[in-house]
Amino acid sequence: MSVLEEPALPVVQLSNIQVFYENPKIVGGIYWVPINTSVVLTADIPLPDSVFMIMVEERVNANTAVGGIRRPAEIKNGRLTLAVPFKRSGYFAIDSARLNLGLIDIKAGFQLSSFLIEFDVFDEV
Repeated sequence: MSVLEEPALPVVQLSNIQVFYENPKIVGGIYWVPINTSVVLTADIPLPDSVFMIMVEERVNANTAVGGIRRPAEIKNGRLTLAVPFKRSGYFAIDSARLNLGLIDIKAGFQLSSFLIEFDVFDEV
């Protein structure tokens, strides 16, 4: 390891990721969510009780971030809970790569295992 290299951070595994909302529909691994719907995401995570901020990115062309929704996620008894109210249409994603950038900034001392949760939020006519 050179002088400039940072040591690898421990990886924390999210497991048993579940997404809940009324009448869920998944197409091609993407959650289709009607506008003005609140989605609750839960997952098992081996971390102590705490709260940390989650960025739900709004994207265009599947990977270019153009905005986002910041929401606090609670970890209690090894279970993460995040509620996200989608108030406008668009493509949104919770991406471990983006979250890990924030964890580095706050010097959390760990990174999250790789995951991507995608939402197509649509306006019902």
